[in-house]
Amino acid sequence: MKKVILLSELTFNSCMTYATIRLWNWGDYDVKVSFVPSSNLNEIVTQAIEIYDLVIAMGYQNIDQCWLDQKNQLAFLSHREDEQGGKLFLVPSKQKLKPANASLVKKIKKIANDQIKDGVRVDLLGYLSANGKNQAITNYLNLQRRYFQALSVVKRFYGKEEQIRLHQFFLLEIIDEPEDENQWIDTLIVKYNLMEHKNQKSLPLMLELNAN
Repeated sequence: MKKVILLSELTFNSCMTYATIRLWNWGDYDVKVSFVPSSNLNEIVTQAIEIYDLVIAMGYQNIDQCWLDQKNQLAFLSHREDEQGGKLFLVPSKQKLKPANASLVKKIKKIANDQIKDGVRVDLLGYLSANGKNQAITNYLNLQRRYFQALSVVKRFYGKEEQIRLHQFFLLEIIDEPEDENQWIDTLIVKYNLMEHKNQKSLPLMLELNAN
């Protein structure tokens, strides 16, 4: 079994992309995901290439060029310089990926780009008004709303570690958890709104961001 890890910054599209990827059966590949802020990317890549057969970093703009020419087990899927949130492209490297790995990267790139396209599409008010009875679109937008609400709370009151935990639990909630058993995002938002209503300036330090 070949070990693969996908690295990404903390974004809604990443969570949705990884949810799709986690639901697939990748055969001989054991695919894991990890959310890594861009400031920590080089450190994590250094560790990951020693452990995994294939490392895929998605969405990062500022890539250390030394990585592109040293390893055939490392792939970067990045936006073009003139695009913000547009399609991902495989960044060229002098070291070519093995055919099987290249095929895997191509499939993952398609999943990510489909998610980017869908995310842009459902954000359009015209599309929503024309498809108001489409339950899948409504569910997607509700999920997106909850994500941005929760992330705004964490960014305001907590640090990087808690942001990463939020993404991990958000991903697991999308994939695994029945709706009535895992509402940790809503619980977090409710506590935040209550404290805002009472004009409190900060949240308790021990508020847990967990899915239990």
